Amino acid sequence: MGQAARDLPHPRHSTTGSAERPPQDLDAPILRFKLADEIALVRQDVEFKQNGHSAKVLVKDGETRLVLIAIEAGAHVPDYQVEHRVAIEALTGQVNVVTPTQSIALSAGELVSLGAEIAHRIEAREDSAVLLTFAWNESERSSQSHHGFRTNLES
Repeated sequence: MGQAARDLPHPRHSTTGSAERPPQDLDAPILRFKLADEIALVRQDVEFKQNGHSAKVLVKDGETRLVLIAIEAGAHVPDYQVEHRVAIEALTGQVNVVTPTQSIALSAGELVSLGAEIAHRIEAREDSAVLLTFAWNESERSSQSHHGFRTNLES
């Protein structure tokens, strides 16, 4: 996509696109994803190659966020916490969700739900992909505090 196209205003809940990814609507009434294709795209990101992990917001609609994160074996997503419940589903591979009190092993097809304010990080035991689901009410959203990869959650 050319630079001029990226400078144009775009709808609030859509992406502008990049060299790695086409523009995407984030709050259409119906959104369908081929997760294997989305994971492959995230793994091609410069951020993934530099940091061993990268994220893509799939859905951003008022009170809901669905965030896909690819993590290479041995890498981790830095510690963060949110002011509301978060569900972490392992789509591929094996990860550990590490909280201050425990480490929770997840394999593909398993999910853990963490309560509000529980700090955690995600460590990949093998090449993995996880789907994070956040939901909150508007009053929580205005005061939320994300630590670690805020721009990945809000972009």
